[in-house]
Amino acid sequence: MSSPDVVEELLNSLLDDTLSESDEARLAGMLAESEPARRRYREWMELHAALHWDYATAAAQHPAEVVSARPPLLPSEDSTVDSSPTGRILGHRSLLLGGALAAVGLLALAVTGFAVLQRPGDDTGRASPLTTGQIVEVVSLGGAASWSDGGMVVSDLAVGNRLGAGTASLESESAFMTLRFEDGTCVTLAGETVLEFDARWQKTLVLRHGNLSVDARPQPRGRPMLVRTPTAEVEVVGTVFSLAADQRNTHLGVEEGSVRFLRLADRQSVEVREQNVATASLVATELLEAGRQTSISSHYREKFGSVDGKAPGLRAEPYVAGHGENGRPVVHFGVTTRKDNFGFVTMHDDSVVSVRFRTATPETIRVMLSMRRPSGGFSGNFAVQFRSTDAAPVDGGDADPAGWRCIHIPTCEFTSINDTFPNLTLGHGIGLLLVDTFTSTAQLDVAEVIVRRETLGHDSRDHDSR
Repeated sequence: MSSPDVVEELLNSLLDDTLSESDEARLAGMLAESEPARRRYREWMELHAALHWDYATAAAQHPAEVVSARPPLLPSEDSTVDSSPTGRILGHRSLLLGGALAAVGLLALAVTGFAVLQRPGDDTGRASPLTTGQIVEVVSLGGAASWSDGGMVVSDLAVGNRLGAGTASLESESAFMTLRFEDGTCVTLAGETVLEFDARWQKTLVLRHGNLSVDARPQPRGRPMLVRTPTAEVEVVGTVFSLAADQRNTHLGVEEGSVRFLRLADRQSVEVREQNVATASLVATELLEAGRQTSISSHYREKFGSVDGKAPGLRAEPYVAGHGENGRPVVHFGVTTRKDNFGFVTMHDDSVVSVRFRTATPETIRVMLSMRRPSGGFSGNFAVQFRSTDAAPVDGGDADPAGWRCIHIPTCEFTSINDTFPNLTLGHGIGLLLVDTFTSTAQLDVAEVIVRRETLGHDSRDHDSR
């Protein structure tokens, strides 16, 4: 048995680099036998590492410049931990380089030696996500998603998984995932998105590409959440906002509060307040400004193939819609219309989605809408399924010679795919419209999609993508 006082005494000796070989073996035995001892060890190491690495860095730099998820270089051998009340919490001031290296060495031993204890698996031996140093919980999930800490990849994530710092990836346009930090801050990924995250000194997110919505609780004084993209950086104290990013542009929309938005190309920054948007690109020839989001049309039309819709249209392509047992990909075949930032058309109670399509055989067809709030934030996926033979032939009669059919779907028929977003909110925009089927034998072709308000009809305000 190991008492907290004994464990703490041994940890103090470890950090002072005075731990004997026999006591080191004794500590290792305690860690192997006791979960509370391992938890205390992790907390102790994280606290000392944060003070040794991050506290000194934060004191020397403006917090907005501390973006890297990796620790800075270790201090020189003559540096010691701060003697302020924060430093005195430890009861010791002898965190010299040797002691730090010894702690890191034993930490590596603990991570490798006790990995099986921290990665519970099922009776097949398949590992679950790491729980060591867990900082987020998966609270909603749909579609294909994975997480990696750089050493292992977990592709069978589930709601309730707790994850450590690492990289979350969504592998399909229809996927989404919400991660919740311990303070209640939630980040939601949507579509094909890659996000790195950490939370040692402050929450740091790196959005490599894709769509991210953040509902940030008030952050500790002097430690704002930082979000970086290829072209911009966002400093957050507590607000609700969304980002859409690729290698060239970052679109920001703020729903509540305000954030500091910095363009990396020239380090120019602007404060973006609620109900405003801003864009940062690689080109820094214009003033970085925030402004009101322009309204989105209630009408949209996109044609694939020929103008009359009787040519082959666009053939559905395979994509990973999710993961099955043992991480095996679930493949669907689809055609998409999308816009990454604030959506391309708004949905109303009298909106109708029309799709012109054909299949080689009678098949189940799905039409899915991925919705966006006015700020660009993800607001749920909604879908309708039907048999291809339920749609009427385009030219009327019993059949169309080319096999084309058309389906008209009113707003009220779309239902939620996930309980996290139970209702389709009227006035929100469609960020993605997906028409797909579940088999390759369907040979789905899509010629045209239209979204219009039924009571207003198809008029001059329609936005035609062609």
